[in-house]
Amino acid sequence: MNRSDAERIASFLDTLGFKKTEKEEEANLIAVQACSIRQSAIDRIHSRIHKWMEIKKKRTSDHPLVTLLTGCVLPRDRKVFSKQFDLFIETDDVPKEFAQKLAILLPQFNFAYISEDRRDIKSKDVTNDDFFALKPNYTSTFQAYIPIQAGCNNFCTFCAVPYTKGRERYRPNKDIVHEIEHLIDRGYKEITLLGQNVNTYFDPTLKDALGKRTRYREWNALTDFPRLLRTVNDIKGNFWVRFLTSNPWDMSDETIKAVADCEKVCEYIHLPMQSGSDKILKAMNRHHTQKHYLELIDKIRAAIPGVAITTDVIVGFPGETEEDFMEIVKAMQYVGYDMAYLARYSPRPGTIAERYFKDDVPREEKKRREKYLEEILRKSALKANKKYVGKEVEVLVENVKYQHPNVKSISKSEIQIIKTAVGKTRTSKTVEIQSKTDDDLVGRVVRVMITAAREFGLEGVLK
Repeated sequence: MNRSDAERIASFLDTLGFKKTEKEEEANLIAVQACSIRQSAIDRIHSRIHKWMEIKKKRTSDHPLVTLLTGCVLPRDRKVFSKQFDLFIETDDVPKEFAQKLAILLPQFNFAYISEDRRDIKSKDVTNDDFFALKPNYTSTFQAYIPIQAGCNNFCTFCAVPYTKGRERYRPNKDIVHEIEHLIDRGYKEITLLGQNVNTYFDPTLKDALGKRTRYREWNALTDFPRLLRTVNDIKGNFWVRFLTSNPWDMSDETIKAVADCEKVCEYIHLPMQSGSDKILKAMNRHHTQKHYLELIDKIRAAIPGVAITTDVIVGFPGETEEDFMEIVKAMQYVGYDMAYLARYSPRPGTIAERYFKDDVPREEKKRREKYLEEILRKSALKANKKYVGKEVEVLVENVKYQHPNVKSISKSEIQIIKTAVGKTRTSKTVEIQSKTDDDLVGRVVRVMITAAREFGLEGVLK
């Protein structure tokens, strides 16, 4: 989500007349896209802001510097940053409020579309109140992240998103489809639909037709994410479709069937478990139980042959006993994940868990539990990857790396640079492809014979 938001903000700055620079010392504006999911991301901003303040002190009136903070920021962090940054703008306020405030803070510059008195905007492109309507500066020429939803209604006790991004808001189906059609016309090969909980996506233009919902859990009956998947699948062109992220409680049978039916939708599902203990899941305000989650895994595997399943897990959540931890172990061993993103619990200021729960699992115990799960993951990931050896798969090449071989074992006249293409399969497996061709493979889908498997990657040769 942060990458997608940053692409839209960058495009908007282009509209105002800004030009990107790689050197902070040259900038008139340093814009920071924050993420409060983990404390480490906020800590990185704290570590950099003092350097920016030093640069700012050295500036003259004809070469000013404005520092801007936007994105996912908790109220407590915002209070601290307000004394260090010149400007904080909510992401949803970027189009109009952003332009007006920048024009006032940088009076030396003539911004495109700003009136002479700097009180008004002269373009519909800039006054549009819908952040989603901003045209992004895509950072890739073949992969694009398309937001379909922002915010979250779930209020997991460890999570900051509902407090920083607000309640769920959805893009109209037609706007999503239009953006994707435009990208496919330009030759894009991979589209990722983004949302904090894509499974609750609901076309807001259907609200009047379906009437007002009365209870949260009835929302699932009105969800039309499966319809969106099928609509995107019907767009003409040769491309892949992925989506992130799903909440197990809202993953419907219809969504599973849509993934199974739609040939462009990849056989890959990221389904955050967070914990395998029902007691801890309840404390996290996660609506699913271990039983519900594992039954969902069985449904997915039965419907989608060869599907890769990944997850998020938090270890050491407040109150997590050894018995609770072993429930996580049990669930991970049952599922056999292709990948899991493991995190040791740390309190996020402003969240319910930070306010009401004692962080009572010792740091060393969290590290031990995390390491234990890493070993389970290594085994399951390697087992899953070995199934690819000897098979031919499609790979979307993302980059090419070059390396020198071991020069001690060969004569100088035989030294050649080894070229390795790196890409992803439909199931999001990283593949290193030994390539002798000089053709530019980046951005292309190629056929690859898998020759070897590692814990977290595959090796292959071009077919």
